Amino acid sequence: MPPLYIPLGVTDRRQFDWTDVNTLQPNSAASDATIYSVLLEHFPLNTKVHLLGLQAGFYREDMHGTNRNFIGTGQGVPTNLLVDVNEKLLDGSPNPYFLRPYFGGTDIRVSVSSTRNDNYRTTLAYQADLTQQSGWVRWLGRHRFTGYGEYRKSEGGAPAYREYVFWTPPGSTTPTYGPVPGWRYYVGGAGKYVEHAPRSPETFLGSQNLAWYNYGTARWQTDSVDVRDI
Repeated sequence: MPPLYIPLGVTDRRQFDWTDVNTLQPNSAASDATIYSVLLEHFPLNTKVHLLGLQAGFYREDMHGTNRNFIGTGQGVPTNLLVDVNEKLLDGSPNPYFLRPYFGGTDIRVSVSSTRNDNYRTTLAYQADLTQQSGWVRWLGRHRFTGYGEYRKSEGGAPAYREYVFWTPPGSTTPTYGPVPGWRYYVGGAGKYVEHAPRSPETFLGSQNLAWYNYGTARWQTDSVDVRDI
């Protein structure tokens, strides 16, 4: 972090043509809303002299959204272009991504928002029309009175979830949550710069294979694990 170092920016479009490649392509967001509205009008009194009207309304918004913006938004994958310099993977096998450029990071989070807005309002109106009365009373004219009340209530939140590996560690019989997966989005071929946008998948949730080193047997092994949002 600065001031220890300052990442260099890409200014040459031969390395990264930002007018053609969208580095935020895997980001996604979805939202939906359900709206309810009720309006009641009633006139309990309606004569030549007196008019009394009541209007009552109720309005509700139920909104839900899911935000999976991972790249360039502080959610785990900064837009720092890196190069995979490992010739081999940890198990000694050749690395198929050797010298390929990528964006990568950890601590990826999914934000799920929920908001409810309720609005109650009432209007009470009264009119006294004395202009059609006989005698001096008609000189009192026409009078209108209005009262208005409104109440609003809003509640909601946006909890964030991380993807964890759910597995049974060696020497244990109880499944538990283990490491946090790290993501890498490769954006070009070996020895190349940015040639295409980062590609999905948007999630690794579900059954996956986990390769890990077993110190008890001194060898690598692959287990089937479950990746979940927590």
